[in-house]
This record gives sequence, C-alpha cells and structure tokens, in this order.
Amino acid sequence: MSETTGRRSAWITLSAVISFLGSVVAIGMGGLIVFGSILSRNRQFPASQTATPMSPFAAAVMLDFISAIYIAFGAWGIVSVVGLLRRRNWARQCFVAFGVILAFFSLSGAFGSIVGMLFGLPSIPPESNISPELMTGAFLFIAALALLGFGLGIWWVVYFLRPAIRAQFGPQQPPAFAPLLPLSIRIISWLLIVTGSMIPLQFLLSFPVFIAGFVIRGVAARIVMSLLSVTCLASGIGMLRKQRWAHSLAIGYFGFGLFNSMGMLVPGAMTRIRTVMYQVQAGNGFPPEIPEAFLWFGLIIGFLFTGVILWLLITRRRAFAASEASSAWS
Repeated sequence: MSETTGRRSAWITLSAVISFLGSVVAIGMGGLIVFGSILSRNRQFPASQTATPMSPFAAAVMLDFISAIYIAFGAWGIVSVVGLLRRRNWARQCFVAFGVILAFFSLSGAFGSIVGMLFGLPSIPPESNISPELMTGAFLFIAALALLGFGLGIWWVVYFLRPAIRAQFGPQQPPAFAPLLPLSIRIISWLLIVTGSMIPLQFLLSFPVFIAGFVIRGVAARIVMSLLSVTCLASGIGMLRKQRWAHSLAIGYFGFGLFNSMGMLVPGAMTRIRTVMYQVQAGNGFPPEIPEAFLWFGLIIGFLFTGVILWLLITRRRAFAASEASSAWS
C-alpha cells in the first residue's frame, strides 16, 4: 500500500467506507427510535406500588433525545468521511476521535457481555424456557463483535496518528501565534458540552441523583443537576476557547466524579442504589431485577474512564499556558 503524500492510502479509503456504513446504520437506528417514540406517546406504562410510572410524554422525550444522539453521530461520521476522502486534516483528527470512542464503548460492551453471561444467566428462572446454551452463544457473539469494534478503534487511533499518514493530510503545524489545543482536550471539551446538554433531560424524567453513595431527590436533586449542567457547559466551552480557568474547572469536575465513584464503596451505598433502580425499573414496565455484578461493572468502568480523563487533563495543562502566553503577545 502506498502511503506517499501524492496518493491516498487504500486503508484511508477502506476506513471511509467502514465509517460511512456505520454512520448509515446509526442514522437508521435513530429513525427506528423516533418510530418507537411515536408509539410511546400512545402507551401508558403500567403502574407500580413502589414508583410513579413514567408518563408517555417523558418517555417520548427520552427516546427523541437518544435518537438525536444517534443521528448526530451518523451525520458527523458522513461529514468526516467526505473530509477524509478529500484529505482534510480535521477529518483525520475526527477519525482519531472515532477510534477512541469506538474502542471505549466496544471494550465496555465486551466486558458487559461477559459479566451478563457469568452473572445474568444464573438469574434466569427455569420456567422461562430460555435455553442457557442459546443465551451463552448470544453473549459470546456480542462479545466477539465488541472486541472487533475495539480492535478497529485502536487501529484507527494508531493508523491516523502515524507520521506517514499525517503527511497525506497536508501541513500539521499551526501558526506560532495560534497554537491548537490537543485533540484529547477538544474531545473532552465536546464530551462536557454534550453531557451538560443532556443533564436537564433528567428534570423531565425525575431521576434521583447519587452523591457519594447517598440518594438525593426532589428540589435538592434539581439544584445539583443544574450545578452539574452549568459546570459541564462552562468548562467545555471555556476550554475550546483556551481559557485556563475552564481547564481547572474541568479538572475539579472530573475530580469530583472520581470522589463520587469512590463514595459508592460506602457501606450500604450499593443497596441504596439497587433499591432506587428497582423502583425506577419496576415503575416503568422494565424488568426490575438488576444483578449486583452489573452495578459493580459500571462502577469500575466509570472509575477508569474518569481517571483516564483526569490524567489527560493534567498532563496537557501546558497547552493552556502556551495559549495564555500567545494571547499576551498577540
């Protein structure tokens, strides 16, 4: 395969094809979820003695929001494919971001499938007539697909960061008076912006908030969610504008997230979480039983994810110092 600056590598074309197909599937999934949202408007979730059922409107809003995320990712993928085929450097960086996102969620999916196979299968009642062999095969198949996605994500990150591939996308060095933020910081910034935009959705769904292993409800939960939403949006937008205070705010936000994850180890915290989740599940027509292994799995993944982001923010602090110095001389 030629990787000279004059010809586009065949692997770049193959990556564009894979991303295009994935983007089409994402948009199709978004469309299916919209269809489900339309149906949910005419469905009343069953009542429960332990929780207030979710209203059809709230369920429709949740589905519409999830659909918008799928469609947005699909549109982002298609635009990036066009840019990649034209060898635009921003598109190459998008594929590095795709690789990070795909690798993280694929690895989480693989571990989740294994946990489900090990701990979910024994909880299936014998009278359900579900073949354990069939379910084991399904879990293994999903885990295998997830591992393939993980491999593809890692390959994209490594491949599109290679000097020979970067050379195919033109000059990489920005002007000395306008240093660019590291790609990892830009990804984290947009992650904060998206998260801050999603938090207000909980106002409609009336979800409780977990702080250091304790459950907060009602007005107090809404205040906490408002503060978290403002913090996410301010730090994300501020970092994209190369503001040092926003970088410090982001470190504080994820530091709090790490502390909050550790708070789940407080005695009785996991029991309280399972109780609340049982009420939410049972009150809205979903299977109420939640294996504790899934909660521990989510806790470990969240802890690792937050730790990695904190490490990236701390090790790239110089980018904001360089930006501050550049602004002083401009």
